[in-house]
Amino acid sequence: MNIEIEEEIFPDEDWLKEKDALFNNPYHGYFESCHKGKRLHYRKNLPPKGTPIRAVVVWQHGIHGQSGYGMKSSSDGRYTDMALRIRMMNAEGYAVYAHDQLGHGFSEGERFYIPNWTINRDDLIRFVRLAANEHAEGTPIFLSGDSYGGCLAFHATHVLYEAKQKDFLGCALNCPAIEGDLPALPILWFLRYILAPMFPTWTPFFMPHPITSERTWKEVEPRAYYSNPKNMHGLSRGGIVSC
Repeated sequence: MNIEIEEEIFPDEDWLKEKDALFNNPYHGYFESCHKGKRLHYRKNLPPKGTPIRAVVVWQHGIHGQSGYGMKSSSDGRYTDMALRIRMMNAEGYAVYAHDQLGHGFSEGERFYIPNWTINRDDLIRFVRLAANEHAEGTPIFLSGDSYGGCLAFHATHVLYEAKQKDFLGCALNCPAIEGDLPALPILWFLRYILAPMFPTWTPFFMPHPITSERTWKEVEPRAYYSNPKNMHGLSRGGIVSC
């Protein structure tokens, strides 16, 4: 594996074990991206042994996220994000598959760089078919996702429907990034066709970060957790605290 995270930032074995417990001890696997054969990491959580599988849910995280995005509150023991969703869906008989996008989480690829959004969409389609092949014919398959992941799930759904993917029934989106707050057309044209091709991995200093922890979390503990880069270990990036 070639995961572009510095050794001093990458999580240690104790942290990895704690995360596995947090996410209900998933199965870890890898599949090949459609981009340069990079290996993409995924987590698979099945319902309790003996529980019939009602359906398979393939979940897609957003930009700067990962399949292992979540925490447990020390004050009341509540779970957040994927740690909560996995438990709730598994308890109802749903198998949950979630992979790390190219350059996110434990997947290979330049950190948080998306060469083209269609790569992410096609990787998601490939992952849906991987999940479908692991279950009996007739098991319903659903797509879901947050933010940019919801946008990808929406586009992937169109492709899967047109391809008449067997047992695929549709998608359920959570705050999908469908419509963006874009700048004026001349600025957009300059960014897309001049600046981006010349400096594809550079984030302009004059572009404000649209997602802050205050806009995402009302509660103090999760806001502090997701705002601390040390808790991310290079696997994802949390919201920033606005000035």
